[in-house]
Amino acid sequence: MTEWKEIIRANKSKEIKITFACTGNIIRSTYAEYIAKKYFSEKKFTNLIFDSGACKHQNRFIHPLSKKLLLEEGYSEGELLAFKPRYIEYYLDNFNKTTIFIGMTKEHLEYLQSEFPNKSFLIKEMILDKREDVLDPYYYPDQGEKVMKELKELILKFCNELEILLIESK
Repeated sequence: MTEWKEIIRANKSKEIKITFACTGNIIRSTYAEYIAKKYFSEKKFTNLIFDSGACKHQNRFIHPLSKKLLLEEGYSEGELLAFKPRYIEYYLDNFNKTTIFIGMTKEHLEYLQSEFPNKSFLIKEMILDKREDVLDPYYYPDQGEKVMKELKELILKFCNELEILLIESK
């Protein structure tokens, strides 16, 4: 499997699109997208785009847990209401432009690798070198806040590694 950092290095002078993916694009991947956008919001990487999508279901609205946590991050109600979950299969023109996909579970990774070979990775494997899932707060609501705190830490570590990589590649 191609290392994600090598893909980024190879695309350093082009647009780099990173898509986070989960089951329904209403909790984990949405949160990851917004956390990554916030991390890079005041940095000067104009070729960097973050997106998110669903591997299994088309949904209509952001989940209340994500909404609550993103409001706490400083996002406005309007920004969050404007978010429309995207099922990858319905938006292939958009997702075919992705440089790397980051899945939350091994199941997401399997789907992503079948649809987008050689550019799909598992977040915990990328950051912690562990082939483990990020639990879905939809199915584990009692662990939702804990899961999202862990996810935020993973995304911030990813963003930090990405930033270092982009600076070194200049």
